[in-house]
Amino acid sequence: MRTGIRQKIMVLLTVTALLPLLAALAVILTSFGQLRLDTLGQTLQALASANANGLEVSLTKDLERIHGVFSHNSVIDAVLSAATKRPEKELKELDRLWPALPESDPRVAGAIRHPQLAALLRQLIDEDPRIAAASEKTEDFDQSDDPWWIASYNDGLHLRVYVPPIGRDVSANTWSVDLVVPINDGERFQGIVKVVMKLTGWLGRVDRMSQETPIRVSLVKEDGGIVFVDDPERGQSNPAGGRVALGKGETLDTRHSSWRRAPGGTLQAFSPIRLETRLAEHELVCPTWLLSLELSESKVLAPTYDRILAAAGIGLTLILGVFVVGLVLAEKGLVRRIRALRAVSHEIAAGDLTQRVPIEARRRFGVDELDDLAADFNHMIDQMAHSYAVLRNANAMKTNFIRIAGHELRTPVSYILAMARLLRDATDIERFRHGVSAMAAKAHRLEAIIQAIFKLLPEQGGQTLRPEPVRVSEILENVYADCHPFVERRGQRLVVECDALPEIQADRGKLRDAIEQLTMNAVKFTPDGGTVRIRAVEQQGEYIAISVTDQGAGIPPEALPNIFEPFYSGADSLKHSSGTEEFKKQGIGLGLTVARHFAELHGGTVQVATGPEGCTFTLIVPIRQGSPPESASTGAGI
Repeated sequence: MRTGIRQKIMVLLTVTALLPLLAALAVILTSFGQLRLDTLGQTLQALASANANGLEVSLTKDLERIHGVFSHNSVIDAVLSAATKRPEKELKELDRLWPALPESDPRVAGAIRHPQLAALLRQLIDEDPRIAAASEKTEDFDQSDDPWWIASYNDGLHLRVYVPPIGRDVSANTWSVDLVVPINDGERFQGIVKVVMKLTGWLGRVDRMSQETPIRVSLVKEDGGIVFVDDPERGQSNPAGGRVALGKGETLDTRHSSWRRAPGGTLQAFSPIRLETRLAEHELVCPTWLLSLELSESKVLAPTYDRILAAAGIGLTLILGVFVVGLVLAEKGLVRRIRALRAVSHEIAAGDLTQRVPIEARRRFGVDELDDLAADFNHMIDQMAHSYAVLRNANAMKTNFIRIAGHELRTPVSYILAMARLLRDATDIERFRHGVSAMAAKAHRLEAIIQAIFKLLPEQGGQTLRPEPVRVSEILENVYADCHPFVERRGQRLVVECDALPEIQADRGKLRDAIEQLTMNAVKFTPDGGTVRIRAVEQQGEYIAISVTDQGAGIPPEALPNIFEPFYSGADSLKHSSGTEEFKKQGIGLGLTVARHFAELHGGTVQVATGPEGCTFTLIVPIRQGSPPESASTGAGI
């Protein structure tokens, strides 16, 4: 299965950018929601703790106030008078008959409507509406056997202020929290008073923050049993019964304030209500309750969830926008350029070496590795095209070499073989000498061709120099002497002009050979009777320039780029001759190649200027080895 670069970039951007951004957005939004939930839970816990403290203080003050009121001497006297008004036998009989007696019975009315105590209770009720007024008689006349009396009396050893568990008071017909306070005159026990406080009145002091966030208030026992529930949302206050729903392994902390996410999607905070252990000179016994504040998570956090959804929408839009922009930038910055590189490579693979990858000179974000790759690719194609041209030229050279060598070598060899057959039976000594001389000339021609080829081979010394102090004037004299027989045979003039030149560091043999190749080339293309000029001058104090000028017809412009190539002659091999001085006859095509090669070994070059009146080849070499050579140039005109 083939997957394109665009699909791979999309997958890469999705894995490295889109998914992490979406995950980050989800984490941020979830963290924000959790932070809001934690903040709300902690706020609810603090509110529960503050309300629990307020209820503790309120209940403690109520106990202190009632204890102070019923510790007054007048109240103690009233209690004594109510308790001793009837004989003990009558009191016992009254207690036995009490449940069946109607409230209209004078004995009941006298017992529950003591004038002084009734006035005191009415005053307390007027001052504090939370205190409930009894609408019915008590269950029995003698209450000394009731649990609240027993707990407060404590066998008369240590009187205790006692707050019994919350329950329903029959006489007041209400759910209440009872305040049981012992009465004594400082020396002896006088009785116990129980004040019934409406439970809703006591819990009505709970701060519910605001009406916009309805809070359900519950009073919970230490074992998790629900004592009372006040639900403003449902508009009811009643004893709930049941227990607090706990998760697996979850327990209620009755010592510290806490909060949790309760089942049913609610937030619930707990705070213990625990009074002090003493009140004045009495021990204070009170059960421990947990104040529970509960509110609906969905209602309170609805605005937060709306904001989270809005933020999620905005975040998704931005992330998708960034993703699309990333795809567009990847398309323009990567995919399109890679495809352009691929298209060019296909064209090149098809054989079109003129194609190149377009490279922008200036990019908005600067060049990158793809630009470097495109530049390297173009450079590689340039080198490939050059190598292809070199190979093509090498193939052409090989073809020319085979054609030229076939003519240049076959003609002397054939001549030598034929002459050998003729001379095998010859008896004329003069004829024999003439034949041997002709064979020697042809053999000399073969040797010259072979030597010219060897001069270009590295293993034959064609790539190394043996520099020594050389006088250019001496080399020119040697060249004149070597070329003079050919010049004289053609009726030409060879003119040598040499200024006073310093000695140079050069390979004597290679420098002489290079000048001689240029001179013999000029002799070949100068008509019979013409003049060949050699001139040596100093240039800029660093170079020696040796120019050779002929009087030939010049070089065609289309042939100039190739004249220094090996085996290039610019004509058909059939126009070649086995001689070297015949006018306009082509050689094997190695003379100029050898001359330029030897010049470059010296750090120099060969320049050519051509026109209708002839050519001038100038060999330039540095006076001292190591001087930078001037670049070779090809010009027209003499």
